[in-house]
Formats: sequence, C-alpha cells, structure tokens
Amino acid sequence: MTSLAGCNWTATSSQSWVVITAGSSGNGNGSIAYTVASNPTTQVRSATITAGGQVLNITQDGLPCTYSLSPGSANFDSDGGAGSVGMASPTGCAWTASSSDGWITIISGSSGSGNGTISYSVAANPTIQSRSGTITAAGQTLTITQTGIDCTYSFSSSSASWDSDGGGGVVGMTSPTGCSWTASSSDGWITITAGASGSSNGSISYTVASNATIQTRTGTITAAGQTLAITQSGIDCTFDLSSSTASFDSDGASGSVSVISPPGCAWTANSSGTWISISAGGLGSGNGSISYTVASNPTLQSRSGTITIEDQVLTLTQEGISCTYSLSPSSASFESDGGSSTASITAPDVCSWSASSSEGWITVTAGLSGNGNGSLSFTVAPNTTIESRSGTMAVEDQVLTVTQSRIDCR
Repeated sequence: MTSLAGCNWTATSSQSWVVITAGSSGNGNGSIAYTVASNPTTQVRSATITAGGQVLNITQDGLPCTYSLSPGSANFDSDGGAGSVGMASPTGCAWTASSSDGWITIISGSSGSGNGTISYSVAANPTIQSRSGTITAAGQTLTITQTGIDCTYSFSSSSASWDSDGGGGVVGMTSPTGCSWTASSSDGWITITAGASGSSNGSISYTVASNATIQTRTGTITAAGQTLAITQSGIDCTFDLSSSTASFDSDGASGSVSVISPPGCAWTANSSGTWISISAGGLGSGNGSISYTVASNPTLQSRSGTITIEDQVLTLTQEGISCTYSLSPSSASFESDGGSSTASITAPDVCSWSASSSEGWITVTAGLSGNGNGSLSFTVAPNTTIESRSGTMAVEDQVLTVTQSRIDCR
C-alpha cells in the first residue's frame, strides 16, 4: 500500500476464502499479506481486497474435471449376473456411461455428475468362447470378461440290447455349439458306421454283428466321456441228432449217433432201459458222438427204448428171438420086430413145442411137449405084414422119418 505519511487505511476481504494474514491496517506506506484457500469446485471464483479505496481483484480457477471408475475390471461366469461400478469425479463434473456390447446392459446410472454409481447386467453366454466388453464413462473404462459355457455332453440313451442276430442302431449326442467329440467302439463286433466324430449335436450310427456263441457279451461306444452300454444275448442252445431211430435184431449190437449243437451247449445222454448201455459220450458240449450197445433180447417179444439227449430222442427197436427148432436124429430104421428110441430137440428156452406121430404104430411115450431143449421117447410096434412101412414124428416144423422093414416070407 502506498500513501502519504499519516494517512490511515484498513484492508478487508470480500470472500472468506481470501484471508488477510498481516497488514490489515496501517498508516502511510505498508503491505498487506493474504492467503487464498483451495477451490473445491470446478467453477472459477473471484474476490477483492479493499484498502483506502483501493481494490485488489483476485481470480481463482476451479478444479479440473477428473474421473475414475472403481473397480476397473469385472469377471463373470457363463451364467452372467449383475454388477456395479463407482464413478469418482468432482462436484459438477458431468459424465455419461455407455456399453460396448449388447450383452452388457446399463440398468441405472447411465449419466450423472460428480460421484455416482453405474449398475449393469451381463447376459448368459450361450457359447463355449469367453468374451469381453466394456462400459465407458468420461474416458474411463470398466473391462468385463465372461467365460464361455463348459462343454457338456449327453447320450440320448445309456444302454441298448440286441439278440444274437445283431443289427443296426443309432444313439444321439447332445452338446453345446462348438463342442467337438469323437466316438469309439470297445469291441470289433460293434462297428461305428457314421458319426465317428462331430461337433455340437449329432448322432452316432453303429452295427452289432451276429453272436455265434451261447455266451451273452457286452461292449461299449464312448464319446466325450459318455458311454452307451451294448448287451447282446448268445444264440439259443439247440440240439439235433444225426438219426432219430435205429433197429436191431435179437442178438443186439453196438451203435452210435451224432449230436449237432452250437459250441458251448452242454448235453447229457440218458438211456430208458438197462438193455441199452451208453458206452461213450454220455456227457458232451457242442458237436459230439454217443456210442451205445444193445444187449441181446432173450424173449420172443420185440422191444423198444430210447436214448434222450436234452430235447432230442433216439428210438431203438429190437426184435424178439425167433423160435427155431432142430430134431436129431432126423430118421430112424427099425426091424419088423419094432422097438423103441429117443430123439433130441433143440430150441430156445422160451419156445414151446409138441410132438405128434403120423401113424398109429409109432407111439410117443415121453416128451410129448416141452419148452426149449428136450427129448422125446417113442416106440415102434412090430410089423406083421410083408410090406415095409414108413411114418413120421413131427416136432413143430421138424420131422423124424421112421422106416420099418417087413417080416420075412417063410
């Protein structure tokens, strides 16, 4: 302050943010010290210091508009969700928020002034690719990163059953877009014919070969950790015989029959009678042969029996013995005086017989009938004529011829 000696003056401030710290009053020349407080706003402001009719004009700039988003990044999984970010800026500093992508939606706080909050939502990500986008406000950026969905896989069915004939089938694969998979078979009898590899939804075609065994078998088709369990039944055990009948005479004999059946099919042979003996092959599996013997038939009656192999039957028929006879001797000669004699009869034990004479002069005295081997006794009466004569004795179909000489002429 410049003034004449003896001239008094007083200094005053027009604003509280201008404070006179020294020389608020004086006489003659002097100085006035003052401080200017910081400006907490963005507006320019002015004030004056007045002393002795003199004015000091003071102008102070406002704060610059600075902006800051917190946090600067956000992470979301594929399901998406909601989030918010804070804006820090001086009072009066305006800002507007915008999203870089349609899957990020600002739901509140799209514009403001000074400090504020921006709320937003992140849509679900339907793809396997991760993605990123931004929310921008006043040159500040919030980076949002979202993971893609996991590759999940599912078969349309978990199992399939087939009979021994086999055939063709299809199983569907469900997976998100872009998820690749490869199918493989666990066994050579399961062949993948189409869809061995793919991406996203698809189908796998396969064939099952015929099963030539009696055993049930299992195998799998796998793709991306999914399993289709395939079960195939074995063929049924069927049995057949090379012949269904056999015939034997009363002497009996040995025979055999072949069994035809798939490998692994077990069978047992059983005889219906003691006169039929299984000598080999009583137990077997698959194709085989059964040997047997038929004992002699000691009776007159024919007989039949069976050998049974599972559901198959071999019928055996055997004749009874025939009644055959033998008479010894077959002839006898006598003098005119006559006499007696015997004859032996040979026949099976069960065969009956009877003896008869063709002439009254031949008499059976013993063994008129019998069974099996035997003998008969007979007498020949004297021949009182001059003619020789003959007659017979019959035992069934056997004949003993008896001749007798005549008496001598004297």
